[in-house]
Amino acid sequence: MIRTNYKLVLKVDILHTYFKDDVCNCLRFEPGMSSSSLQKRFGFLMRQDTNGFELYINSRQELSTLFDYISSKTGNHSFEFDIKQIDPYFSCFTELPVGWLGQLQFDSSAALNREEEEILILATGFPANNIISGAGKISLNFNDILRLQKEKGSAHFRILFTARATQWQYYIINKSAIHFTNLQISGSRDIEFGPPQNVKIPSGEEALLFSSGSSFLPLSEAPKFRFNLINNGPVTANADKRTGTKIIYKGLPNPSPRQTETVNINGLKHASSPMYVYV
Repeated sequence: MIRTNYKLVLKVDILHTYFKDDVCNCLRFEPGMSSSSLQKRFGFLMRQDTNGFELYINSRQELSTLFDYISSKTGNHSFEFDIKQIDPYFSCFTELPVGWLGQLQFDSSAALNREEEEILILATGFPANNIISGAGKISLNFNDILRLQKEKGSAHFRILFTARATQWQYYIINKSAIHFTNLQISGSRDIEFGPPQNVKIPSGEEALLFSSGSSFLPLSEAPKFRFNLINNGPVTANADKRTGTKIIYKGLPNPSPRQTETVNINGLKHASSPMYVYV
């Protein structure tokens, strides 16, 4: 009978506000070249989870003794993991600097890390632009792993991603040739869309553009906002009832990360979400 003594070395989980319950299952994690070699040589086992991974070791030896031995024999003082995108639109629905290209970096020794509820939250690093394959890298120092295990019984790391907030833009194309007197977008007292502007969309069609202006709304996998396109006609004692407030389009679409552009506001670039609605 083969006996194993696998024990948990560390756990990393990823939370993302774009997804329901913040569970991010759009990334995959792989050991870097040196860490892959360490796993094979010293019996580490990596187990993928829905939104992260765990690392185990099959040994009765004290972890501090093992890490000292690994460092003396290999010169390695940390585990390195590569982050791979499963969803190609990850960078579109994640709050990242607009126009930034590069590989995200997470380091357990970074000064901006913080601890919450016995979990070390890894700060996001944005190194100088460099186009490298993969979404990012995670570096977990042996000393940080040992410190967390000593203080809390286990080394638990977490990465937090925030959904990208964009300027929402509704392009209303009137295909029914109905005369509207006063189109507006309603649905939330906290979010106002400015008065419509007459514009031409890329197809050459005339449209009315409603923009959320300086109000930036977060993208989400499941719709969180509900807006209606209404027509506020004149309301007078002699007015026909049909000229009063009327819903023209109930439940306007929420934006898709597949359609993300940029808009310039006060000299700064922001992300925008164009949506084309035919009525």
